[in-house]
Amino acid sequence: MPATCSRCRSAAAEVNLPYAKLRLCARCFKDFYTNRIRRTVEDFKMFRSDDRVGVAVSGGKDSMALLHGLKEAFPAAEFVALHVDLGIRGYSEHCREKVEELVEMLDVELEVFDLQRELGFSIDDFKDTLYRRKVCSACGTIKRHLFEVLAGRAKTRVLATGHNLDDVVSMMLNNFFNRNWSQLVRLKPVLEPLMPNQTFKVKPLIKTPEDENLLYTLRFRFEKRTARTLI
Repeated sequence: MPATCSRCRSAAAEVNLPYAKLRLCARCFKDFYTNRIRRTVEDFKMFRSDDRVGVAVSGGKDSMALLHGLKEAFPAAEFVALHVDLGIRGYSEHCREKVEELVEMLDVELEVFDLQRELGFSIDDFKDTLYRRKVCSACGTIKRHLFEVLAGRAKTRVLATGHNLDDVVSMMLNNFFNRNWSQLVRLKPVLEPLMPNQTFKVKPLIKTPEDENLLYTLRFRFEKRTARTLI
Protein backbone atom coordinates (compact mmCIF):
# COMPACT_ATOMS: atom_id res chain seq x y z
CA MET A 1 0.00 0.00 0.00
CA PRO A 2 1.47 3.41 -0.98
CA ALA A 3 2.58 5.70 1.83
CA THR A 4 0.38 8.69 2.63
CA CYS A 5 1.56 12.29 2.83
CA SER A 6 3.16 13.27 6.15
CA ARG A 7 1.44 16.66 6.08
CA CYS A 8 -2.12 16.27 4.82
CA ARG A 9 -2.46 12.58 5.82
CA SER A 10 -4.80 11.95 2.90
CA ALA A 11 -3.08 12.04 -0.51
CA ALA A 12 -0.48 9.52 -1.66
CA ALA A 13 3.13 10.52 -1.02
CA GLU A 14 5.12 11.25 -4.19
CA VAL A 15 8.27 12.90 -2.81
CA ASN A 16 10.53 11.45 -0.13
CA LEU A 17 12.70 13.89 1.86
CA PRO A 18 14.76 11.72 4.26
CA TYR A 19 16.64 14.65 5.85
CA ALA A 20 13.32 16.18 6.92
CA LYS A 21 11.68 12.81 7.66
CA LEU A 22 8.86 13.73 5.29
CA ARG A 23 6.95 11.96 2.56
CA LEU A 24 4.88 14.52 0.70
CA CYS A 25 2.13 14.55 -1.89
CA ALA A 26 2.50 16.89 -4.87
CA ARG A 27 0.51 19.73 -3.29
CA CYS A 28 2.28 19.56 0.07
CA PHE A 29 5.69 19.39 -1.63
CA LYS A 30 4.83 22.54 -3.57
CA ASP A 31 3.85 24.28 -0.33
CA PHE A 32 7.02 23.01 1.40
CA TYR A 33 9.20 24.26 -1.46
CA THR A 34 7.64 27.71 -1.84
CA ASN A 35 7.37 28.26 1.93
CA ARG A 36 11.10 27.67 2.27
CA ILE A 37 11.77 30.26 -0.43
CA ARG A 38 9.48 32.70 1.38
CA ARG A 39 11.19 32.12 4.74
CA THR A 40 14.65 32.43 3.19
CA VAL A 41 13.79 35.76 1.56
CA GLU A 42 12.21 37.08 4.76
CA ASP A 43 14.89 35.76 7.16
CA PHE A 44 17.72 37.37 5.18
CA LYS A 45 15.67 40.45 4.18
CA MET A 46 16.51 39.87 0.52
CA PHE A 47 14.03 42.37 -0.85
CA ARG A 48 11.20 44.65 0.23
CA SER A 49 7.58 44.33 -0.77
CA ASP A 50 7.86 47.42 -3.00
CA ASP A 51 11.11 46.36 -4.71
CA ARG A 52 11.32 45.61 -8.42
CA VAL A 53 13.27 42.34 -8.43
CA GLY A 54 15.29 41.03 -11.37
CA VAL A 55 15.54 37.24 -11.64
CA ALA A 56 18.42 35.78 -13.67
CA VAL A 57 16.82 33.02 -15.77
CA SER A 58 19.04 30.88 -17.99
CA GLY A 59 16.40 28.33 -18.96
CA GLY A 60 17.86 25.65 -16.69
CA LYS A 61 16.11 23.86 -13.85
CA ASP A 62 17.41 26.03 -10.99
CA SER A 63 16.60 29.42 -12.48
CA MET A 64 13.24 28.27 -13.86
CA ALA A 65 12.29 26.83 -10.47
CA LEU A 66 13.48 30.07 -8.84
CA LEU A 67 11.27 32.32 -10.95
CA HIS A 68 8.23 30.09 -10.59
CA GLY A 69 8.82 29.59 -6.85
CA LEU A 70 9.27 33.31 -6.19
CA LYS A 71 6.08 34.11 -8.07
CA GLU A 72 4.21 31.48 -6.03
CA ALA A 73 5.71 32.68 -2.73
CA PHE A 74 5.24 36.41 -3.43
CA PRO A 75 2.35 36.77 -5.91
CA ALA A 76 2.03 40.52 -5.32
CA ALA A 77 5.73 41.30 -5.85
CA GLU A 78 7.08 42.74 -9.10
CA PHE A 79 9.54 40.39 -10.80
CA VAL A 80 11.42 40.87 -14.07
CA ALA A 81 12.98 37.85 -15.79
CA LEU A 82 16.48 38.60 -17.13
CA HIS A 83 17.85 36.31 -19.84
CA VAL A 84 21.18 36.28 -21.71
CA ASP A 85 21.05 34.61 -25.14
CA LEU A 86 24.58 33.22 -25.52
CA GLY A 87 24.19 32.18 -29.17
CA ILE A 88 25.19 28.55 -28.57
CA ARG A 89 23.86 26.56 -31.52
CA GLY A 90 21.36 23.87 -30.60
CA TYR A 91 21.12 25.12 -27.02
CA SER A 92 20.50 28.83 -26.62
CA GLU A 93 17.43 28.92 -28.84
CA HIS A 94 15.80 26.19 -26.75
CA CYS A 95 16.68 28.00 -23.50
CA ARG A 96 15.20 31.25 -24.76
CA GLU A 97 12.05 29.51 -25.97
CA LYS A 98 11.47 27.90 -22.56
CA VAL A 99 12.09 31.17 -20.72
CA GLU A 100 9.61 32.96 -22.99
CA GLU A 101 7.01 30.24 -22.34
CA LEU A 102 7.46 30.52 -18.58
CA VAL A 103 7.24 34.31 -18.39
CA GLU A 104 4.11 34.25 -20.55
CA MET A 105 2.55 31.67 -18.23
CA LEU A 106 3.48 33.68 -15.12
CA ASP A 107 2.70 37.07 -16.70
CA VAL A 108 6.18 38.36 -15.87
CA GLU A 109 8.14 40.99 -17.79
CA LEU A 110 11.19 39.73 -19.74
CA GLU A 111 14.44 41.54 -20.60
CA VAL A 112 16.79 39.75 -23.02
CA PHE A 113 20.41 40.47 -23.94
CA ASP A 114 21.21 38.84 -27.29
CA LEU A 115 24.99 38.50 -27.37
CA GLN A 116 25.26 38.07 -31.15
CA ARG A 117 22.88 40.89 -32.00
CA GLU A 118 24.15 43.43 -29.48
CA LEU A 119 27.89 42.71 -29.36
CA GLY A 120 28.50 40.84 -32.61
CA PHE A 121 29.79 37.55 -31.20
CA SER A 122 28.55 34.42 -29.48
CA ILE A 123 30.02 31.94 -27.00
CA ASP A 124 30.55 29.55 -29.94
CA ASP A 125 33.13 32.00 -31.31
CA PHE A 126 35.41 31.36 -28.33
CA LYS A 127 36.52 28.02 -29.81
CA ASP A 128 38.76 30.03 -32.17
CA THR A 129 40.39 32.13 -29.44
CA LEU A 130 42.92 31.72 -26.63
CA TYR A 131 39.99 31.00 -24.32
CA ARG A 132 38.86 27.88 -26.20
CA ARG A 133 39.94 25.66 -23.27
CA LYS A 134 38.41 28.01 -20.70
CA VAL A 135 35.07 28.68 -22.34
CA CYS A 136 33.08 28.00 -19.16
CA SER A 137 35.12 30.54 -17.19
CA ALA A 138 34.80 33.19 -19.90
CA CYS A 139 31.08 32.46 -20.28
CA GLY A 140 30.50 32.84 -16.54
CA THR A 141 32.29 36.18 -16.44
CA ILE A 142 30.32 37.46 -19.43
CA LYS A 143 26.99 36.35 -17.97
CA ARG A 144 27.65 37.96 -14.60
CA HIS A 145 28.40 41.27 -16.30
CA LEU A 146 25.45 41.09 -18.67
CA PHE A 147 22.96 40.20 -15.95
CA GLU A 148 24.08 43.37 -14.20
CA VAL A 149 23.56 45.27 -17.47
CA LEU A 150 20.07 43.79 -17.81
CA ALA A 151 19.26 44.64 -14.19
CA GLY A 152 20.18 48.24 -14.96
CA ARG A 153 17.99 48.31 -18.05
CA ALA A 154 15.08 46.85 -16.10
CA LYS A 155 15.65 49.35 -13.27
CA THR A 156 15.76 46.66 -10.59
CA ARG A 157 17.33 47.20 -7.16
CA VAL A 158 17.77 43.48 -6.49
CA LEU A 159 19.07 40.63 -8.67
CA ALA A 160 18.06 37.10 -7.63
CA THR A 161 20.14 34.16 -8.87
CA GLY A 162 19.49 30.42 -8.83
CA HIS A 163 22.45 29.35 -6.70
CA ASN A 164 21.23 26.35 -4.69
CA LEU A 165 22.49 24.70 -1.50
CA ASP A 166 24.73 22.26 -3.41
CA ASP A 167 26.30 25.09 -5.43
CA VAL A 168 27.09 27.18 -2.37
CA VAL A 169 28.53 24.31 -0.31
CA SER A 170 30.70 23.18 -3.23
CA MET A 171 32.02 26.70 -3.88
CA MET A 172 32.51 27.30 -0.17
CA LEU A 173 34.70 24.21 0.26
CA ASN A 174 36.64 24.91 -2.93
CA ASN A 175 37.37 28.51 -1.94
CA PHE A 176 38.21 27.53 1.63
CA PHE A 177 40.77 24.88 0.68
CA ASN A 178 42.25 27.19 -1.97
CA ARG A 179 42.39 30.04 0.58
CA ASN A 180 40.37 32.24 -1.73
CA TRP A 181 38.92 34.41 1.01
CA SER A 182 37.59 37.20 -1.21
CA GLN A 183 35.41 34.77 -3.17
CA LEU A 184 34.35 32.99 0.01
CA VAL A 185 32.79 36.21 1.30
CA ARG A 186 30.75 36.54 -1.90
CA LEU A 187 28.80 33.38 -1.07
CA LYS A 188 26.62 35.23 1.44
CA PRO A 189 22.83 35.01 0.96
CA VAL A 190 22.78 38.77 0.31
CA LEU A 191 25.71 40.46 -1.41
CA GLU A 192 25.74 44.23 -1.14
CA PRO A 193 26.76 46.26 -4.22
CA LEU A 194 30.40 47.29 -4.49
CA MET A 195 29.73 50.31 -6.69
CA PRO A 196 26.92 52.86 -7.01
CA ASN A 197 24.10 51.80 -9.35
CA GLN A 198 24.89 48.11 -8.91
CA THR A 199 22.26 45.72 -7.58
CA PHE A 200 21.98 43.70 -4.40
CA LYS A 201 22.65 40.04 -5.33
CA VAL A 202 20.46 37.56 -3.47
CA LYS A 203 20.22 33.75 -3.38
CA PRO A 204 16.65 32.67 -2.49
CA LEU A 205 17.54 29.00 -3.15
CA ILE A 206 20.54 28.96 -0.81
CA LYS A 207 18.73 26.51 1.51
CA THR A 208 17.25 24.40 -1.28
CA PRO A 209 19.03 21.20 -2.45
CA GLU A 210 19.60 20.87 -6.18
CA ASP A 211 17.54 17.70 -6.54
CA GLU A 212 14.48 19.45 -5.13
CA ASN A 213 14.72 22.06 -7.88
CA LEU A 214 14.70 19.17 -10.35
CA LEU A 215 11.69 17.59 -8.63
CA TYR A 216 9.87 20.92 -8.68
CA THR A 217 10.48 21.51 -12.39
CA LEU A 218 9.51 17.96 -13.30
CA ARG A 219 6.39 17.86 -11.15
CA PHE A 220 5.04 21.37 -11.70
CA ARG A 221 4.48 23.33 -14.87
CA PHE A 222 7.68 22.55 -16.79
CA GLU A 223 8.50 20.13 -19.59
CA LYS A 224 10.83 17.26 -18.70
CA ARG A 225 13.22 18.16 -21.49
CA THR A 226 13.96 21.50 -19.87
CA ALA A 227 14.68 20.10 -16.43
CA ARG A 228 16.78 17.19 -17.67
CA THR A 229 18.93 18.81 -20.31
CA LEU A 230 19.31 22.48 -19.39
CA ILE A 231 21.53 23.06 -16.40
